[in-house]
Amino acid sequence: MERKVLVSYCLLGKNCRFDGKNRFNAGLVRFLNKNKVKPVGVCPEELGGLKGKRGPFEFKGRPSSVINGKTAVRDIKGADFTANFIKGAYGALSIARKNRIRLAILKSKSPSCGCDYTYNGSFKKIVKKGLGITAYILKKNKIRLFSDNQYKKLRSAMCNVPGAR
Repeated sequence: MERKVLVSYCLLGKNCRFDGKNRFNAGLVRFLNKNKVKPVGVCPEELGGLKGKRGPFEFKGRPSSVINGKTAVRDIKGADFTANFIKGAYGALSIARKNRIRLAILKSKSPSCGCDYTYNGSFKKIVKKGLGITAYILKKNKIRLFSDNQYKKLRSAMCNVPGAR
């Protein structure tokens, strides 16, 4: 069985970040190739309809509050992009399910993909421990998350997750 992992597209070199750039991670790509793991790239923001240069985006509180409509994902001008983020999160989950993926490597600090830290919603570059919207949805659906700084832990995780071998 082919081993697959969901990966934030920006880490694979796709220019899909809010600033129109990428966060290519050569070490991650080498690691995946060496361990014969196929990356399945996703950009939840693009899946949610946000293309090209946009944002930045942040939210206050917890991702569950965003999902439940108690708080919103906003850009720096205060415009509400919550629906885009929720749509993109479920789009990423759908891709993971279609590919029977149980592991994901996501970009830290992203309001979508952050699986360890996100920004606090003040637009003052203050980070808080917590999950982005997509990371929250994936975790709720039992997909194990790794940040772009933790990918080397993936090897042992692949041995312990059904369908990831």
